[in-house]
Amino acid sequence: SQLKVKDLPQGATKAIKEISGVQRKPNDPALPENIRKPLEEWLAAERGYQVGNCDITVLLEAPKLTPYKQKIIDSIAGILGVEASCVSLKAKTAEGLGPIGRGEGIASLATVMLVKGV
Repeated sequence: SQLKVKDLPQGATKAIKEISGVQRKPNDPALPENIRKPLEEWLAAERGYQVGNCDITVLLEAPKLTPYKQKIIDSIAGILGVEASCVSLKAKTAEGLGPIGRGEGIASLATVMLVKGV
């Protein structure tokens, strides 16, 4: 299947859920095999673009991401094929407001810079 740009935030959210243990399904295949290959194919097809860096903000009340932060960064860097220093990860709370604030879900915002012809 072909990966589309709109799928990247969902993929980042899934990666964070998997690594942090927020959502674990025993029969759910590992993310790198599901996302990395289609992502690489998509980037190659778009005239030689590569990931330059990635900035991710996660909105959640729990769990605290600090114990998982480096593992998440390393995993996302591996998926994107960049150094860990090219991935920025921040966690924010919703201060008790809405579904995220009540602990009913999490959200992520991801910005990826693509560099042509690196």
